[in-house]
Amino acid sequence: MDKLRWTVLLALLPFLIAVKIASSMAEVVILVGCLVTDNETTIDCRNFTLVSYRAVVEPTSQASSVLISSIWIVVSLQVDQSFPSFQDTIRIVVRKLYFYKDGFLLLWMIMYYYIMFFSDPGQPGPIDYLVLPIELTTSSLLMYILNYRTAPSNKDQHDHPRVLAIYKTVLMTFALYNLYRALVGNIYIGIEIYTVTARKLFNRLKAKHSLNLLSLVIAAAYRYILGNFYLKKLVCCLKEREYVILRDEDDDLSLLYNTYPDLEEMIYHVQ
Repeated sequence: MDKLRWTVLLALLPFLIAVKIASSMAEVVILVGCLVTDNETTIDCRNFTLVSYRAVVEPTSQASSVLISSIWIVVSLQVDQSFPSFQDTIRIVVRKLYFYKDGFLLLWMIMYYYIMFFSDPGQPGPIDYLVLPIELTTSSLLMYILNYRTAPSNKDQHDHPRVLAIYKTVLMTFALYNLYRALVGNIYIGIEIYTVTARKLFNRLKAKHSLNLLSLVIAAAYRYILGNFYLKKLVCCLKEREYVILRDEDDDLSLLYNTYPDLEEMIYHVQ
């Protein structure tokens, strides 16, 4: 990658990360405020007005995640340790059972978000349901790519001094954000359970709340998978001991990162 493109990407990433952190902190403030003032979720909240432009906070956070993930995918495929290639990574993960387990959860959430949007486009926060599937997809794609790559090498750090710091910041930001979303999901699950059990609802409404409850459980579980991966990846980087985090049960648990000259040999070692 030419020097100008590197400079642009490494200058753009800190700005996007700052936007991500600021919008995520605003999400936390809104969540706490809505639970205190309304005892409701952020979508149903009406009385909490401390944060202006509340409707754009979550879409901004999600859109910044999409951009950060997309840019870092490009960066990770260009740095010195970039092995395997993007195509080879796909060849590896499609042989893995965990890929299809995660894919089922991701597909369920995408279908749920679009059903929620098209069933009532005029509801509060409709853009969330459009941006969320893209954010989850890019975050998942970045997870699979980073699973088979180490931190930026000494050569990369010499050529681009900020690349390692940005890499660690991306991992920390994505870990905290996804674990936060998993926690929020569990809060919403509690609210849904209370709604179904404590109120007299018609059968049709009970079915809708049951679907919402199931989707919230899946969303919280998948956010935990993402957050746990990025957190482990950050710890690996800090300890300077890298290994393949996402594995199937029959994978070699002692496998550390190595530069395999032959792709077929790497596939053999990680399958």
